Order: sequence, then C-alpha cells, then structure tokens
Amino acid sequence: MKRFTIILLILVTLIFSTSITTPAFADNLFKEGFYRISDFNPSKDGFYHAKNISTNGIYLIIFNEKFIATQVLYLEPKSLQYNLVPLTSEFRVIIVGDGQVHIDSGTQ
Repeated sequence: MKRFTIILLILVTLIFSTSITTPAFADNLFKEGFYRISDFNPSKDGFYHAKNISTNGIYLIIFNEKFIATQVLYLEPKSLQYNLVPLTSEFRVIIVGDGQVHIDSGTQ
C-alpha cells in the first residue's frame, strides 16, 4: 500500500508539472503595444521575422535609435512570414491592431 501511494504521488506530480509549462511559441506572441528588441528572443545576427497569427490585420512599425521609422508593415490576417530589417538593441517596435504577432529570431 505504501508503494502504491508513493507511485501515485509521483504520477500526479508529473502530470500537473507538465501541464503548467507554457509552449515555446507562446513566448514570442505579442499584442498591440510598444516593445524593445530585448523583449524578443535574442538574435545573434539581428535578423527577425514576423507573422500575423490572428484573424485581424495588424500594423508593425519599427523605429531606429533616433526614432525614425525604418520599416512599416501591414500584416494581413493569417499572413505569411515576413523578414524584418536587421535590428539592434536600441530599436523599438510598435504593434497596432487587434490581434497577435509571432516575432522570432532567424537568419535571412
């Protein structure tokens, strides 16, 4: 009986601990707002790509360190993946629209 209780306790712990973790792609989802490049997954070479995963259109605006817009994208609903300009840590990203954007590092 003691052995059964210990095994049951271990199984329950394993089941609940795995269901609490967040999937890896959820860390890269961003809603409307202002973001710094440090909010994204770090990229060694500064290359990132963006994809709209929502059913609403979204604008993605990238500003350099002098707050000059370097790239403006309109991401259609369920859009393809778009490459962004090479970004440094001083760049800012603004997302406008009701939806979610998946931004991740990658090579061009």
